[in-house]
Amino acid sequence: MSDLTKSSIYAAMLLTVSVLIGISGFMIIEGYSGIDGLYMTMLILSTVGFGEVSPLSPSGKIFTSVYMLLNLGVFAYIVSIISRYMFEGEFKKIFTTFIFNKKKKIDESYYSGRLWPYRCQNL
Repeated sequence: MSDLTKSSIYAAMLLTVSVLIGISGFMIIEGYSGIDGLYMTMLILSTVGFGEVSPLSPSGKIFTSVYMLLNLGVFAYIVSIISRYMFEGEFKKIFTTFIFNKKKKIDESYYSGRLWPYRCQNL
């Protein structure tokens, strides 16, 4: 497994952990339901800032502020991984491999069909 693939898996796990921390933090500190905690977490992660479910307590404001700062780092890390894919040519390699494998499957299905015996006889 390449270093870039490991970094991508690490970034996905980091994002998942961040979402779980946000949901559980809002559920514990503010007493929100799971859906409301998810909603608040998505508002913060997407930087939309649409509005709170209900006004935050002082401890909720502190949690939200710290959570926003931590997620800036998560977001920067994910952007750096995407940039590495683009600039190191990894995306092109993946896309080329996908197209090659797709063409190979089409060729294999063509030659493994009924035309194969006919082609062998004409050789």
